[in-house]
Amino acid sequence: MVLSHRNILSNLKQIESVLGDLELKSVLGCLPLFHSFGFTVTLWWPLTGGPRVVTYPSPLDVQALGEVVQKYAVDLLVTTPTFLRTLMRRAGREKLGKLKMVVTGAEKLSGALREEFLEKIGVKVYEGYGMTEGSPVIAVSRPGAERDGTVGKVVPGIEVRTVQEETGEELARGESGILEFRGPNIFSGYLEREDLSAKVLWSGWYHSADFGRIDGDGFLTIEGRRARFSKIGGEMVPHGVVEEYLNHWLGGAGGEVMVTAVEDERKGEGLVVLHSCEMDAQQAEGVLRERGLPNLWIPKKYIRVGAIPLLASGKLDLAAGRKMAQSG
Repeated sequence: MVLSHRNILSNLKQIESVLGDLELKSVLGCLPLFHSFGFTVTLWWPLTGGPRVVTYPSPLDVQALGEVVQKYAVDLLVTTPTFLRTLMRRAGREKLGKLKMVVTGAEKLSGALREEFLEKIGVKVYEGYGMTEGSPVIAVSRPGAERDGTVGKVVPGIEVRTVQEETGEELARGESGILEFRGPNIFSGYLEREDLSAKVLWSGWYHSADFGRIDGDGFLTIEGRRARFSKIGGEMVPHGVVEEYLNHWLGGAGGEVMVTAVEDERKGEGLVVLHSCEMDAQQAEGVLRERGLPNLWIPKKYIRVGAIPLLASGKLDLAAGRKMAQSG
């Protein structure tokens, strides 16, 4: 895809306008620079007057990252919920307790993880949202502008609306639908792929792959990505919600469960739980039913794996997880 100098510079200005007054003197940089977040937030933001960056070459080495945070007195940590769980367990309050701010993205931040991190580390966790097409920062929670369950308000200069998935009809504020964005940080299209660009750029709006809603006060809620929903018996079932219930039941450990799906001849798809921890399938099913989940949302298959597949950015590797489920 094409991100122009204007896109990047606009996003840098937007980031600074939201976080600049928090006096964050340093940010941990561990994402690869080919990743849009690593490129914009941990390279160009520091270089253009933001906080200094403390760089470590891999987001996967959580033991070393905890030591880096402690040694260099890092103020701002931006990571995924999956990595944050592991970092919390292995680094602890001794190494992470002096952080001033933690922001997670790429996956839904569960309330259980937020509460556990605050209790064990003593630092509040905020949630952000973005995508490469947005250069990448779209919204972020921060002290004084937060609401549980949301990713905060969109950064200045961005317009957001929801539309009906099939028809593209604009929905009223507060209604859930596909999110569309317009602003100076939104990309101009995919390189040499006019066919793909035409599918997502409509009259100046970027038609995203995410479901969500924006409330009357401007707080944005992300309900999931198309890739993290399954159409089962005609109903859209969110993988992330099932994961959150299972992680909460497991005691907030997290990072050890992934919900994916495989084809089902009768219902279209069926949910599968990959787990790297001990889990009794009957107990798990009972817990989900006690929580009131509809029958279509209850996974019928559980597979023990050595590790939940992750990308280098810390996101769940959805393609690898689906292959694991298909192979059994």
